[in-house]
Amino acid sequence: MLSVIVYGRNDAHGYNLHKRAAISLNCIAELLGLPGDEIIFVDWNTPDDLPTFVEAIADTLTARCKKYLRVIRARPRHHARFADKTDLLALEGPARNVALRRCNPENKWALSTNTDMIFAPGGFKPWFSETAAGLEPGYYGLPRFELPEMFWESMERMKPHVNITLANFWGRRYHLNEVIEMAPEILFDGPGDFQLFPIDAARRIHGFDENHLLGWHLDSNIAKRLTMVLGPAKSLEGQFRGWHCGHTRAASLAHRGGRPANKLTTLFHHVDRPDIPAQAHSWGLAGEQLEEFKLGPERDGYFFHAMEAALPRPAAQPYRQAYDDPSLVPCPPDHLKAYLADLLFTFPRDAQIGFFGNNGIQGQALKEVHVALGFKKSVIDLGCCDDEFCKADICDILVGDFYPAQDSAAAAANQKTITDLHTLLRIEVERVRAGAAPRKFIMLNGAQPQIAAMLSQVTNMQEAPFSTRIRHGYVSPKVAA
Repeated sequence: MLSVIVYGRNDAHGYNLHKRAAISLNCIAELLGLPGDEIIFVDWNTPDDLPTFVEAIADTLTARCKKYLRVIRARPRHHARFADKTDLLALEGPARNVALRRCNPENKWALSTNTDMIFAPGGFKPWFSETAAGLEPGYYGLPRFELPEMFWESMERMKPHVNITLANFWGRRYHLNEVIEMAPEILFDGPGDFQLFPIDAARRIHGFDENHLLGWHLDSNIAKRLTMVLGPAKSLEGQFRGWHCGHTRAASLAHRGGRPANKLTTLFHHVDRPDIPAQAHSWGLAGEQLEEFKLGPERDGYFFHAMEAALPRPAAQPYRQAYDDPSLVPCPPDHLKAYLADLLFTFPRDAQIGFFGNNGIQGQALKEVHVALGFKKSVIDLGCCDDEFCKADICDILVGDFYPAQDSAAAAANQKTITDLHTLLRIEVERVRAGAAPRKFIMLNGAQPQIAAMLSQVTNMQEAPFSTRIRHGYVSPKVAA
């Protein structure tokens, strides 16, 4: 019946993001209950190195929330087509459109809102979807009341019933509820926190405007365009109340003073038609196959199923290595696997990995992890290419290995690996200077001081405990500047 549309990114947008989002998602889920109901969370532009925002807070989401939640991931490569038009890292228009294009086809209504809202039913129908089922097609809004941070911070994430009751009580008891009325097309201030409309109407007008990416007023824009085709905006003030979990105690990119923003005159006052012909065939990443998943036992156990496949037998005892001369410390290949899998797990499964190095055992460890994680493309052996890494340009991740030299042949092979790393880093600097997205460098057993020192000069590699044995990073923006 109802598709709730929200979006976000695994970052720190405003104060205590993880807590207020978990509170909000859990409370929204409490107001769903009909077949087909769903919450679509579009994870927009989370770095490939990180899990989605929803995965990061999964342990604080209720079973009911997980039941309704769908996660669709739009990666940095999807964001790249918009990046020259904005400094924002999470884009409202494209993200909401991704969800709008991919709603449950059986659903008739969409509720576009945000992951910092708490709603309480105010009438006889407790559920969003039940209320929507009885409405005439139209655009519906709701006043937004402000809930200070000290209030929602005192809530417990996993108690949505209690939190809804508390917000309802606090609003009256502490004089928080104030209706700020605005233009008749949007009804209330902050319209984007509750916009209920028929999905087919939003699709006919080509969704949210993707041409204005500086933040603000996209909610007012789609409200005006929807009322052009659906008639005057209507209020659900009698059926629900909504509180916005304030988060401006700490500065954020979107809320800092003086930053450029979309113009209300362009997006609202001068709008004279409902549709957007310029994005008629492209809105919502049309034609893109995006990653999607639901939280649950299968997703939760995916990483450890991969680890079981890559390491079928437990270690008999802890590994033990002397650290007297770290340039000569070898690394058991099986010890590498967990740390390597941890780095690769969040990358898209169609990523192309290229390998260069001289240690076949460590290279085999990489391939076993690669297969266990379900990557689709075979690892490319860059050492087999005579034309100075001619295949490196098609790789998304570059993995090298370093192993202590035990004889003159191994020493020569190690020197070649070092030379290859120098070459690849130089090529990468040139690529990034030319505007290409930086690629991940991973060095197996790269904690050896000479390798770590080399990487630290060119990449943003972070120090890590020596026992992880791996060093990784991207070409530093300062080096590529």
